[in-house]
Amino acid sequence: MKQQSDRQFYRIVLALWLASIRTSAESLLQLINDIPDMSKIEAGVVDLRPEPTDLREICDFVRVRFAQAARKNIRLPRPNR
Repeated sequence: MKQQSDRQFYRIVLALWLASIRTSAESLLQLINDIPDMSKIEAGVVDLRPEPTDLREICDFVRVRFAQAARKNIRLPRPNR
């Protein structure tokens, strides 16, 4: 009985760990994909295409990233006002 409970616990931990790895990989891929866009912006050759955006989703994403940084004692720069 205890072995089964331990296995279930480790499966849950593994699933959480894999979800974290996936999220990190997706964030890194997005960062890598943004590099050519930054080059275009710097070169003044930008092609903007308006598209529907979920502002709540963006805010949630930013809030989660700041919380992750805080848990890891990473200080993110704040814009000057």
